Amino acid sequence: MKQKIVFLLILPLARTFISAQKNKYDIRKCCGITEVLLEDGPGRRNCTSVEKIGIRGLNPKRWRGLELKNYAINHGIPVCENREHLIPLYYHVRDQNTLDLMENGTLEYSSEIRKNPVYFSYVKYCVDSIVISHNFSHIDEGDISEFAYACIDVSRSISDIVNIWVFPIGIGISMGCLTLTFLLYCLLPQLRDLTGRFILAICAFLTASYAIRLVDAFGLHDPNVDRLATEFVKHCCVVGAWLSLNCMGHHVWKVIMADSVFTRVTDGRRCCYYSLYVIVFTTIILCTALTVHYTVVDTDPSD
Repeated sequence: MKQKIVFLLILPLARTFISAQKNKYDIRKCCGITEVLLEDGPGRRNCTSVEKIGIRGLNPKRWRGLELKNYAINHGIPVCENREHLIPLYYHVRDQNTLDLMENGTLEYSSEIRKNPVYFSYVKYCVDSIVISHNFSHIDEGDISEFAYACIDVSRSISDIVNIWVFPIGIGISMGCLTLTFLLYCLLPQLRDLTGRFILAICAFLTASYAIRLVDAFGLHDPNVDRLATEFVKHCCVVGAWLSLNCMGHHVWKVIMADSVFTRVTDGRRCCYYSLYVIVFTTIILCTALTVHYTVVDTDPSD
Protein backbone atom coordinates (compact mmCIF):
# COMPACT_ATOMS: atom_id res chain seq x y z
CA MET A 1 0.00 0.00 0.00
CA LYS A 2 2.82 2.39 0.87
CA GLN A 3 4.60 1.62 -2.40
CA LYS A 4 1.45 2.54 -4.34
CA ILE A 5 1.16 5.82 -2.47
CA VAL A 6 4.83 6.66 -3.12
CA PHE A 7 4.39 5.74 -6.80
CA LEU A 8 1.33 7.96 -7.10
CA LEU A 9 3.25 10.84 -5.52
CA ILE A 10 6.32 10.41 -7.72
CA LEU A 11 4.42 9.90 -10.98
CA PRO A 12 3.21 13.55 -11.33
CA LEU A 13 6.71 14.82 -10.53
CA ALA A 14 8.21 12.51 -13.15
CA ARG A 15 5.69 13.65 -15.72
CA THR A 16 6.44 17.27 -14.90
CA PHE A 17 10.19 16.63 -15.24
CA ILE A 18 9.79 14.81 -18.55
CA SER A 19 7.51 17.55 -19.88
CA ALA A 20 10.01 20.23 -18.84
CA GLN A 21 12.83 18.35 -20.59
CA LYS A 22 10.79 18.07 -23.79
CA ASN A 23 10.19 21.83 -23.79
CA LYS A 24 13.92 22.58 -23.59
CA TYR A 25 16.04 23.16 -26.69
CA ASP A 26 18.91 20.79 -27.39
CA ILE A 27 22.53 21.85 -27.08
CA ARG A 28 25.75 19.85 -27.01
CA LYS A 29 28.46 20.06 -24.34
CA CYS A 30 31.89 18.75 -25.29
CA CYS A 31 32.65 17.19 -21.91
CA GLY A 32 30.74 15.76 -18.98
CA ILE A 33 28.62 17.85 -16.68
CA THR A 34 31.46 18.25 -14.15
CA GLU A 35 34.26 18.59 -16.71
CA VAL A 36 35.79 21.26 -18.93
CA LEU A 37 38.43 21.19 -21.63
CA LEU A 38 42.08 21.53 -20.64
CA GLU A 39 44.52 22.57 -23.39
CA ASP A 40 48.05 21.61 -22.37
CA GLY A 41 49.58 22.27 -25.79
CA PRO A 42 48.72 23.44 -29.31
CA GLY A 43 45.89 21.21 -30.52
CA ARG A 44 45.94 19.01 -27.39
CA ARG A 45 42.61 19.28 -25.57
CA ASN A 46 41.21 16.82 -23.08
CA CYS A 47 38.16 16.74 -20.84
CA THR A 48 39.30 17.20 -17.25
CA SER A 49 37.37 17.35 -13.99
CA VAL A 50 37.00 20.81 -12.45
CA GLU A 51 38.24 19.49 -9.11
CA LYS A 52 41.42 18.23 -10.75
CA ILE A 53 42.09 21.59 -12.43
CA GLY A 54 41.62 23.43 -9.14
CA ILE A 55 40.64 26.90 -10.41
CA ARG A 56 38.21 28.74 -8.17
CA GLY A 57 35.06 30.06 -9.82
CA LEU A 58 35.26 27.67 -12.77
CA ASN A 59 31.68 26.54 -13.36
CA PRO A 60 31.26 23.77 -15.96
CA LYS A 61 27.50 24.33 -16.02
CA ARG A 62 27.77 27.88 -17.37
CA TRP A 63 28.91 29.07 -20.79
CA ARG A 64 29.21 32.76 -21.67
CA GLY A 65 26.89 33.67 -18.80
CA LEU A 66 24.21 31.16 -19.78
CA GLU A 67 22.98 28.40 -17.50
CA LEU A 68 23.31 25.17 -19.47
CA LYS A 69 20.67 23.56 -17.26
CA ASN A 70 18.08 25.64 -19.11
CA TYR A 71 18.74 23.47 -22.17
CA ALA A 72 18.54 19.77 -22.88
CA ILE A 73 22.24 18.90 -22.74
CA ASN A 74 23.79 16.33 -25.06
CA HIS A 75 27.39 15.33 -24.41
CA GLY A 76 30.31 14.54 -26.67
CA ILE A 77 32.17 15.81 -29.72
CA PRO A 78 29.93 16.14 -32.82
CA VAL A 79 30.41 13.71 -35.69
CA CYS A 80 31.17 15.54 -38.94
CA GLU A 81 30.20 14.44 -42.43
CA ASN A 82 32.59 13.65 -45.28
CA ARG A 83 33.25 17.19 -46.54
CA GLU A 84 33.20 18.75 -43.06
CA HIS A 85 36.09 19.26 -40.68
CA LEU A 86 36.00 19.68 -36.92
CA ILE A 87 37.20 23.26 -36.40
CA PRO A 88 38.07 24.69 -32.95
CA LEU A 89 36.52 28.12 -32.26
CA TYR A 90 37.72 30.32 -29.43
CA TYR A 91 36.03 33.28 -27.81
CA HIS A 92 38.05 35.66 -25.68
CA VAL A 93 37.40 39.20 -24.53
CA ARG A 94 40.37 40.48 -26.57
CA ASP A 95 39.28 38.76 -29.77
CA GLN A 96 37.05 40.13 -32.51
CA ASN A 97 35.22 36.84 -32.98
CA THR A 98 31.55 36.44 -32.08
CA LEU A 99 30.47 33.14 -30.55
CA ASP A 100 26.95 33.13 -29.14
CA LEU A 101 24.51 30.46 -28.03
CA MET A 102 21.00 31.48 -29.02
CA GLU A 103 17.78 30.75 -27.14
CA ASN A 104 16.77 27.96 -29.53
CA GLY A 105 20.08 26.13 -29.01
CA THR A 106 21.69 27.33 -32.25
CA LEU A 107 25.34 28.40 -32.17
CA GLU A 108 26.17 31.65 -34.01
CA TYR A 109 29.72 32.38 -35.14
CA SER A 110 31.31 35.25 -37.04
CA SER A 111 34.81 36.73 -37.30
CA GLU A 112 36.78 39.44 -39.11
CA ILE A 113 37.38 37.08 -42.02
CA ARG A 114 33.91 35.51 -42.04
CA LYS A 115 31.72 38.60 -41.76
CA ASN A 116 28.39 36.88 -42.34
CA PRO A 117 27.28 34.86 -39.29
CA VAL A 118 27.26 31.08 -39.56
CA TYR A 119 24.67 29.06 -37.62
CA PHE A 120 25.11 25.49 -36.34
CA SER A 121 22.54 23.10 -34.93
CA TYR A 122 23.38 21.07 -31.84
CA VAL A 123 24.40 18.04 -33.94
CA LYS A 124 27.11 20.15 -35.61
CA TYR A 125 28.74 21.78 -32.58
CA CYS A 126 29.65 21.41 -28.94
CA VAL A 127 30.49 24.14 -26.44
CA ASP A 128 32.51 24.20 -23.26
CA SER A 129 34.90 26.25 -21.22
CA ILE A 130 38.59 25.71 -21.89
CA VAL A 131 41.54 26.32 -19.60
CA ILE A 132 44.84 27.21 -21.29
CA SER A 133 47.84 25.67 -19.55
CA HIS A 134 50.51 26.71 -22.07
CA ASN A 135 51.80 29.97 -23.56
CA PHE A 136 51.89 29.09 -27.25
CA SER A 137 48.65 30.82 -28.25
CA HIS A 138 47.12 34.29 -28.32
CA ILE A 139 45.48 33.52 -24.97
CA ASP A 140 47.65 33.86 -21.88
CA GLU A 141 48.60 30.85 -19.83
CA GLY A 142 46.07 30.17 -17.07
CA ASP A 143 43.28 32.09 -18.76
CA ILE A 144 39.81 30.64 -19.17
CA SER A 145 38.21 31.01 -22.59
CA GLU A 146 34.88 29.99 -24.04
CA PHE A 147 35.34 27.32 -26.65
CA ALA A 148 33.38 25.42 -29.27
CA TYR A 149 33.94 22.67 -31.78
CA ALA A 150 31.99 23.10 -35.03
CA CYS A 151 31.64 20.98 -38.16
CA ILE A 152 32.46 23.35 -41.02
CA ASP A 153 32.49 22.58 -44.72
CA VAL A 154 35.93 23.75 -45.84
CA SER A 155 35.61 22.65 -49.47
CA ARG A 156 36.13 25.35 -52.07
CA SER A 157 33.45 26.41 -54.51
CA ILE A 158 34.19 27.57 -58.06
CA SER A 159 33.82 31.21 -57.03
CA ASP A 160 36.30 30.69 -54.17
CA ILE A 161 38.81 29.09 -56.54
CA VAL A 162 38.44 32.02 -58.95
CA ASN A 163 38.81 34.63 -56.20
CA ILE A 164 41.69 32.91 -54.42
CA TRP A 165 43.72 31.49 -57.33
CA VAL A 166 42.61 32.52 -60.82
CA PHE A 167 42.09 36.22 -60.11
CA PRO A 168 45.48 36.85 -58.38
CA ILE A 169 47.37 34.75 -60.95
CA GLY A 170 45.73 36.72 -63.78
CA ILE A 171 46.66 39.99 -62.10
CA GLY A 172 50.25 38.78 -61.68
CA ILE A 173 50.51 37.87 -65.37
CA SER A 174 49.09 41.28 -66.35
CA MET A 175 51.59 43.05 -64.08
CA GLY A 176 54.41 41.02 -65.62
CA CYS A 177 53.37 41.97 -69.17
CA LEU A 178 53.06 45.64 -68.23
CA THR A 179 56.44 45.60 -66.51
CA LEU A 180 58.07 43.99 -69.57
CA THR A 181 56.51 46.63 -71.83
CA PHE A 182 57.73 49.36 -69.49
CA LEU A 183 61.30 48.02 -69.62
CA LEU A 184 61.26 47.73 -73.41
CA TYR A 185 60.17 51.33 -73.86
CA CYS A 186 62.78 52.44 -71.32
CA LEU A 187 65.73 50.58 -72.85
CA LEU A 188 65.16 50.82 -76.61
CA PRO A 189 66.14 54.30 -77.91
CA GLN A 190 63.84 54.11 -80.95
CA LEU A 191 60.82 53.80 -78.65
CA ARG A 192 61.63 56.70 -76.33
CA ASP A 193 59.64 59.34 -78.17
CA LEU A 194 56.60 61.22 -76.90
CA THR A 195 54.24 58.35 -77.69
CA GLY A 196 56.57 55.97 -75.88
CA ARG A 197 56.50 58.18 -72.81
CA PHE A 198 52.72 58.03 -72.77
CA ILE A 199 52.92 54.23 -72.93
CA LEU A 200 55.40 54.29 -70.05
CA ALA A 201 52.98 56.34 -67.96
CA ILE A 202 50.05 54.05 -68.82
CA CYS A 203 52.06 50.93 -67.87
CA ALA A 204 53.18 52.49 -64.59
CA PHE A 205 49.65 53.56 -63.60
CA LEU A 206 48.09 50.22 -64.54
CA THR A 207 50.78 48.22 -62.71
CA ALA A 208 50.18 50.24 -59.56
CA SER A 209 46.43 49.78 -59.98
CA TYR A 210 46.81 45.99 -60.26
CA ALA A 211 49.04 45.97 -57.17
CA ILE A 212 46.29 47.74 -55.24
CA ARG A 213 43.82 45.13 -56.49
CA LEU A 214 46.00 42.47 -54.91
CA VAL A 215 45.90 44.45 -51.68
CA ASP A 216 42.11 44.54 -51.96
CA ALA A 217 42.04 40.77 -52.45
CA PHE A 218 44.38 39.79 -49.61
CA GLY A 219 45.18 42.82 -47.46
CA LEU A 220 41.76 43.87 -46.21
CA HIS A 221 41.83 41.10 -43.60
CA ASP A 222 44.65 43.06 -41.96
CA PRO A 223 43.29 45.76 -39.60
CA ASN A 224 46.23 48.01 -40.56
CA VAL A 225 44.96 48.28 -44.15
CA ASP A 226 42.43 51.06 -44.62
CA ARG A 227 39.93 50.46 -47.42
CA LEU A 228 39.54 54.18 -48.12
CA ALA A 229 43.30 54.53 -48.62
CA THR A 230 43.44 51.63 -51.08
CA GLU A 231 40.42 52.93 -52.97
CA PHE A 232 41.99 56.40 -53.14
CA VAL A 233 45.26 55.10 -54.58
CA LYS A 234 43.48 52.80 -57.04
CA HIS A 235 41.24 55.66 -58.20
CA CYS A 236 44.33 57.85 -58.65
CA CYS A 237 46.03 55.20 -60.81
CA VAL A 238 42.97 54.59 -62.98
CA VAL A 239 42.40 58.32 -63.55
CA GLY A 240 46.10 58.84 -64.33
CA ALA A 241 46.09 56.00 -66.87
CA TRP A 242 42.94 57.36 -68.54
CA LEU A 243 44.36 60.90 -68.79
CA SER A 244 47.65 59.54 -70.18
CA LEU A 245 45.70 57.63 -72.82
CA ASN A 246 43.77 60.82 -73.54
CA CYS A 247 47.00 62.73 -74.07
CA MET A 248 48.43 60.01 -76.29
CA GLY A 249 45.30 60.04 -78.44
CA HIS A 250 45.51 63.81 -78.80
CA HIS A 251 49.19 63.63 -79.71
CA VAL A 252 48.64 60.88 -82.31
CA TRP A 253 45.80 62.89 -83.82
CA LYS A 254 48.04 65.96 -84.05
CA VAL A 255 50.78 63.89 -85.72
CA ILE A 256 48.36 62.44 -88.26
CA MET A 257 47.01 65.86 -89.11
CA ALA A 258 50.50 67.44 -89.35
CA ASP A 259 52.13 68.03 -92.74
CA SER A 260 55.59 66.99 -91.54
CA VAL A 261 56.68 63.39 -92.11
CA PHE A 262 59.00 63.45 -89.06
CA THR A 263 56.53 61.94 -86.62
CA ARG A 264 58.99 60.36 -84.17
CA VAL A 265 60.65 63.53 -82.90
CA THR A 266 60.33 64.01 -79.14
CA ASP A 267 58.81 67.39 -78.26
CA GLY A 268 60.05 68.24 -74.76
CA ARG A 269 57.79 71.26 -74.31
CA ARG A 270 54.69 69.32 -75.42
CA CYS A 271 55.62 66.49 -73.04
CA CYS A 272 55.79 69.03 -70.21
CA TYR A 273 52.35 70.39 -71.11
CA TYR A 274 50.86 66.91 -71.27
CA SER A 275 52.41 65.95 -67.92
CA LEU A 276 51.04 69.11 -66.33
CA TYR A 277 47.61 68.28 -67.77
CA VAL A 278 47.69 64.77 -66.27
CA ILE A 279 48.85 65.96 -62.83
CA VAL A 280 46.44 68.89 -62.54
CA PHE A 281 43.32 67.09 -63.72
CA THR A 282 44.12 63.98 -61.67
CA THR A 283 44.43 66.17 -58.58
CA ILE A 284 41.16 67.99 -59.37
CA ILE A 285 39.23 64.75 -59.92
CA LEU A 286 40.61 63.16 -56.73
CA CYS A 287 39.87 66.24 -54.63
CA THR A 288 36.34 66.30 -56.02
CA ALA A 289 35.90 62.61 -55.16
CA LEU A 290 37.16 63.14 -51.60
CA THR A 291 34.92 66.16 -51.15
CA VAL A 292 31.89 64.21 -52.29
CA HIS A 293 32.85 61.29 -50.04
CA TYR A 294 33.08 63.41 -46.90
CA THR A 295 30.30 65.92 -47.56
CA VAL A 296 27.52 64.04 -49.29
CA VAL A 297 25.40 62.17 -46.71
CA ASP A 298 23.21 59.28 -47.77
CA THR A 299 19.59 60.00 -46.93
CA ASP A 300 17.06 57.35 -46.05
CA PRO A 301 14.24 57.27 -48.66
CA SER A 302 11.74 56.51 -45.91
CA ASP A 303 12.47 59.82 -44.15
